[in-house]
Amino acid sequence: MTQLATEATQLRWVQTLAAGPDGVLAAGFPDSVTITNGRGLHNFTVAETALTLALTGIKQVPEMLAAQREHRWEHGEFGEWRTLRPNGRLGSLIETNVLVWGFGAIGQQIARLFTTLNAHVKGVANSAGERAGFEVVTDADLPTLLPQTDVLVMVLPSAPDTQKALNAERIALLPDHAWVINVGRGVTVDQDALVAALTDGTLGGAALDVTDPEPYPADGPLWDAPNTVIFPHVAGASRTAPTPCSTTTSPAFRRGRRCATWWPADRTTLTPCRGVNALGSSRTGCTPPGCSTRPTSSGSSRSWTVGGCPDTSPSWPTATVAGRASTRPASRSSPDTRPERTSCRSSCGGATRSASRS
Repeated sequence: MTQLATEATQLRWVQTLAAGPDGVLAAGFPDSVTITNGRGLHNFTVAETALTLALTGIKQVPEMLAAQREHRWEHGEFGEWRTLRPNGRLGSLIETNVLVWGFGAIGQQIARLFTTLNAHVKGVANSAGERAGFEVVTDADLPTLLPQTDVLVMVLPSAPDTQKALNAERIALLPDHAWVINVGRGVTVDQDALVAALTDGTLGGAALDVTDPEPYPADGPLWDAPNTVIFPHVAGASRTAPTPCSTTTSPAFRRGRRCATWWPADRTTLTPCRGVNALGSSRTGCTPPGCSTRPTSSGSSRSWTVGGCPDTSPSWPTATVAGRASTRPASRSSPDTRPERTSCRSSCGGATRSASRS
């Protein structure tokens, strides 16, 4: 990626399928390159992995697999009638208090899945209120909520203010039986503090799809920490059916045809990554297909309304778009299915079309 950032001098747009653009941003692309991410593409796969991690650890799947490899039938250890919290540990997700830290589209899907197992779920986000039918608090409420939390699911992105967000002080607030699940970014957890709590028995367990660094080194202490499950960052790696955005607008974009653009009225307002925007910059370019952008009517210089597809599904994929400030307000209040007036080829030239293949 670093080599691409250095040598692809005609590059104008990079579309990453990852929900978090931190890896692409760190590659060193110049400000003239628009960077977009795959926000919304991984809601179901990451939520599925979060639930898998939780159940794998809490239901003692690694221990049962170890017994299987030794041909031992350990019904007495794993299958006897027991309470939901046998011997001070979690034995089930039923009736647990689950806190999802990072309550965007992925966090909300995680909340739905855990709720189906009769867990009581709350979310943590930048602003309090209600989202998708779930109570949402801010990190200011963590000192009160963490002592009541049985399962903490981390879905935080990598950002300056999320580095080691789950630090030693906050880990110490969790009950001894609590589990930490991380499907966000490894840098958001103080791993030294996590290993210490697991080793001391002051934390029930940890199930991680992400670590810091990645790949995690063979001599890293997490491998041998008690009650720890580690996946090699596979949560978003499942292939799903292509969306109409991919099957219609992307081929048209590659052939240099007009870019069909929709402007749904109610789209999520997102903070851009960085780069040159497709509408408000002096370097006018063709709006990337499947992630069309327009500045918000609030006039905020750091927000964009992101669309790209007819709003036919509440979980339709969107993309966070890297764009510079623009005060051009959105004027349409209903979906507009008219294509852009300029073609991708005439507006962006071969550079952007090449970028779409990179």
